[in-house]
Amino acid sequence: MKFELPYAPIDILMIKWHLLATLLCLAIAAAIYLTVGGMSQQSQRDLRGAQGELSQAQSSVELIEVEDATIREYLDRYRELSAQKVVEAEDRLQFLERMAEIRSEFSLFPISVNIDEQSSHRLTYDPSVRDPAGPVDLRFSNIQVSLPLLHEDDLTRLLTALDTSPGLYQVQSCSLTLRNRAATSFVSLGQHFQAACSLVRYSFDLSPQS
Repeated sequence: MKFELPYAPIDILMIKWHLLATLLCLAIAAAIYLTVGGMSQQSQRDLRGAQGELSQAQSSVELIEVEDATIREYLDRYRELSAQKVVEAEDRLQFLERMAEIRSEFSLFPISVNIDEQSSHRLTYDPSVRDPAGPVDLRFSNIQVSLPLLHEDDLTRLLTALDTSPGLYQVQSCSLTLRNRAATSFVSLGQHFQAACSLVRYSFDLSPQS
């Protein structure tokens, strides 16, 4: 079966270059479209990446501001603890010397001191702290102090002087007993009472061993 073209061959030859130009334009347009589409996707990826970096930078700035506020808030307190030698290693000899100074200052009877072995406890940070610092150990030693008393005020003077001494102390318990139950007057110089106290001395280790 034979088909005849509706156009003469000479007409087809005349429009051939126009058709080729049209096809070339369509190919160029398709390439531009695909290139622009790829650039748009890459731009969106870059934008999302930049937004993520901006969010991280904002979070870092907020964290720095929080840490800076925390440092300003607790710096004075840290300096106070440092001046009280609470963030230093326990010095037992210094404690005994301080007890001797208190005894001499208030003319007390001899003081008996027994210090147990030091223990430690690893402190935990609050869960709300996003970037906690290094580990901190709370160290503590139990101390037993006993001495005869002329009168009850001697015990008060001892504990008050110890409270104002370098270090962090907590009185757990104190007992006061009458040595001579038959005595009715304490005007004479003598060991009328016996006092015994249990204390805990605390300190902080800011660089504990793992």
